[in-house]
Amino acid sequence: ARPISRLEELKNKFDGADPSLQPGIALDIAGEIDKEQESEKGLLSYIAEELESIGRSIAGKNPVLAANSLAVLWRPAFGWRQVSGRSRKAPDWIETLDWPALMRGELRESPYYLDIIGFLPQWLPFDWSDVLMQSLPYLSQKGCKKATELFGGDIRDKKTKEAINAVLTRPDARLGALLWIWDIYKQAPEKKADALEFDGASLLRRILAAAAAEGRARRDRDKSGESVSNALKEAFSREGEDAVELAARPLDAAAVMALINLIDRNPGLNDYARKRLARAVRAARPELFRVSAPPWESDAIYTTKEGLARQKNIYEEIVNVKLPEIIKQVGEAAKFGDLSENAEYTAAMEERERLSRMADQIKEDLAGVRIISPDMPDKQHVCMGSRVRALDCSSERKQELIFLGPWDADPDAGIYAYNSPLGMAFMGAERGGKVVYQTPSIRREWKVLDIEPAHEFL
Repeated sequence: ARPISRLEELKNKFDGADPSLQPGIALDIAGEIDKEQESEKGLLSYIAEELESIGRSIAGKNPVLAANSLAVLWRPAFGWRQVSGRSRKAPDWIETLDWPALMRGELRESPYYLDIIGFLPQWLPFDWSDVLMQSLPYLSQKGCKKATELFGGDIRDKKTKEAINAVLTRPDARLGALLWIWDIYKQAPEKKADALEFDGASLLRRILAAAAAEGRARRDRDKSGESVSNALKEAFSREGEDAVELAARPLDAAAVMALINLIDRNPGLNDYARKRLARAVRAARPELFRVSAPPWESDAIYTTKEGLARQKNIYEEIVNVKLPEIIKQVGEAAKFGDLSENAEYTAAMEERERLSRMADQIKEDLAGVRIISPDMPDKQHVCMGSRVRALDCSSERKQELIFLGPWDADPDAGIYAYNSPLGMAFMGAERGGKVVYQTPSIRREWKVLDIEPAHEFL
């Protein structure tokens, strides 16, 4: 028997394959042969004619295979012009296909899906934009990105904005399309949300709902959700986590808890995505998730032994030194006649009243004082008696803060009162958690790096 040549072997491989596999085999063969050799170019010309014939004959019955066959012919790697000697021209049957239905249906699973999207402006020169606009809510994330590159790719471009709105206005938009918008949003969430006129929290909720639906569908079909998990893992990487935190920050407590439930019970999330999402939401509203610090008596003042000693000394000085002195001054000032016009007398009386009020307040505070004992602080969360090492999120500088009683406070030395506004912001914070301190004029954030008892003060 005559030996089979390499070209015959390749031709038999193509002819004997299932029609659904022929486009892929054709592309493989195109990568193997030398298009400068006439004999080998002849095989590729034969394959091209066969693929064209497949497209014409089955376009009505199997439009996906027809589109795949044409996509292979149009790929630069196939070398259509070099093989046929003529320019590429879309066949007439291409306009008979229901492209919006194809793009959101079986074509999504095609290995030539992105190629087909890229070829549409040449296949459908008058209708491609409308086709993609109708299909966008159902495309994959990469498909949406490819489509908007054709529109211009810039969110400031009118067509791209229309594309984004086409997705957001469809309640049945698929996960891939929503993740494409999230990818745009997370690059600069504050600016992008304003430019695109939507809020990040709504988009996040829709992504989680779509992920849950996708997870249930894949579970029912007994299919791996690896591709979905990888897409979500990328979506909620470091940049994505920051965007989630920003999106969740304006939400009220009920909305935050609903979001946490959607994350915790979501069959479409893997452990990685679930952990990062939950962490970002908790960082947005740390006060809702803070572990309770050991209870203290709200009407008591906690201090160190040194703080108590200092306050007792202040009390003793007022009662035993300052008040007797001012009382003596009042008596001496009264000797100068008309008290109504006696400035020295008036000033002395006001100072006596001030010192008396101060002494009464200190006496009341001392009656309810509690000493911060060495066993009160722990390493799990910030409480009175804690030394905290934290990272200032604005300056990226590390800072040490010690939280003691109001009579111990010395901000210049990094010692703050536990019941001051700053102290209350830190109370109960966990290692790794975020602390937000906000006033009408400033907002500061810290990340808690380490917590330990400030034993040298206790």
